[in-house]
Amino acid sequence: MPHCRVAVLGAGVAGLLTARALQRANLPFTVFETEEGVGGVWRVATHGTSTQETWRLYQFPEYPFPAHLSATFTWDGLVPATTVQQYSEDYANDFSLLEHIRFRTTVVGLARPGGCERGWLVTSECQGQCRCELFTFVIICLGTFQRPRTIRFSGEERYQGTRMVSRDLTLERLQELRGQRVIVMGGGKSAVDACAAAAEVAASVHMLFRKAYWWAPRFAFGCIPIDYMIASRLGVFMAGRQYYTQTRLPKLIHQLLKPLRWLYGALLQMSLKRQYGLPPELVPKHTLAQNAFSNVSTDKEAFVAALRAKRVTPVLGEVQQWLERGVQLKDGRDIGCDAFIWAVGYERPYSCLEDLFPLLGNKAEGFHLYRNLLPVNCEDMAFVQGEALTPNAPLTAALQAEWLARLLQGKVKLPPKQQMASEVEAGRKWRLGFMPVNEIFAGRLQNLCQGYYDELMTDMGEQPYRKGWAWLREWWQVYTVQDYVDIIDCSKPRHKDQAGKAKSHEYGNGFHEHEQ
Repeated sequence: MPHCRVAVLGAGVAGLLTARALQRANLPFTVFETEEGVGGVWRVATHGTSTQETWRLYQFPEYPFPAHLSATFTWDGLVPATTVQQYSEDYANDFSLLEHIRFRTTVVGLARPGGCERGWLVTSECQGQCRCELFTFVIICLGTFQRPRTIRFSGEERYQGTRMVSRDLTLERLQELRGQRVIVMGGGKSAVDACAAAAEVAASVHMLFRKAYWWAPRFAFGCIPIDYMIASRLGVFMAGRQYYTQTRLPKLIHQLLKPLRWLYGALLQMSLKRQYGLPPELVPKHTLAQNAFSNVSTDKEAFVAALRAKRVTPVLGEVQQWLERGVQLKDGRDIGCDAFIWAVGYERPYSCLEDLFPLLGNKAEGFHLYRNLLPVNCEDMAFVQGEALTPNAPLTAALQAEWLARLLQGKVKLPPKQQMASEVEAGRKWRLGFMPVNEIFAGRLQNLCQGYYDELMTDMGEQPYRKGWAWLREWWQVYTVQDYVDIIDCSKPRHKDQAGKAKSHEYGNGFHEHEQ
């Protein structure tokens, strides 16, 4: 009997939201997850880690935070990693998603069935046993935070202290740092979390980074939520760039207001300098708007307190070599340490896709995808969240998943391949004008994500402006999942006997079921 099958790789936040969207659309699916449970990166987060966003931004559609989890939020509304993990587990349970997930199962290969231009032969491994299955569509939900990166220096055999990556800094490992001198290498969120945790017990903590970046505080000028200043429609208009699909009139107004926008950015940067008390050598040489597309980190109360108390010392420099109990920098300075922690980002988790890189595009820039979702030359594969990096991960994943579900139902129509390629290239040229080129270049949206959300909404035939006639709210408030609940079926969790039982469907835009 003809039928369609969707394979979802990963059961983190993106994978769960994708699974739920497919479930709502009555599309049969199977989720492959390497670990023993759901949650992804939140299962192994550094001790003390929390979301960068407040709970209003970091929640799932159809599933508000229950009271017992809300009680764990920090004073400024951030969600601890342990709470996100519990929230993800509850979500998977309540919507009967677990029965669709194969845990401890790693996808080791994807290939076209012999002689076919559509469909995927998915090879998975579980406890040493390999299994090959045919799927019509594959959705990659592996995120960007799977494999911590390290940097090697000369003299490794000389160093006598402890070495670890930030992900290793659990509550148990943290006790090993008590009374020790610690160096944390990195300047992003992982480094901020590691410094804040280590400062609780260590004798000293040096935060070592090669380039100074702006840290975004929770409140600008000490009283205005930073999201309003840089992530609302007005904030992006004043402090950021215009999304590449904007029409000429908004772009013209944006250009005419350049002096006012410069003043807006300068005042915001002045506020940040005073809030952190940064010495001249640690003040970034680039603007806050440019910072959004190189390295972004929202601070946390514990980190700021440690910084002001001199328990964390920022150091601008690069490591030349290891010493017996420390490192030597390229400028000749020596920094002693008993424990060295790398917090320098992550490698892309796409080992199972290596044979497909020629189809997917330039790996050095990331994958340039249509709507940051579909490879132009591979329309029966999609990436959710991993190639669309924004401050609001759950909302991004939820809207992408809804877009894909409607595509598979034939409710979203793709343009001709040539037009898709042209739009992808237009996005690439736009990015080249102001973003640093690296392996996540193609997926960086950051605070310009509202333009991207508007694009997805337009494709789905929905109104992109969601706040009605309340124009002050429309331009000043940051969008959350609550602004989009009416486009998602907010039905109660299905009974297990009904979950996932789907009739066969025909895919829109040339996607048809494969007979097995």
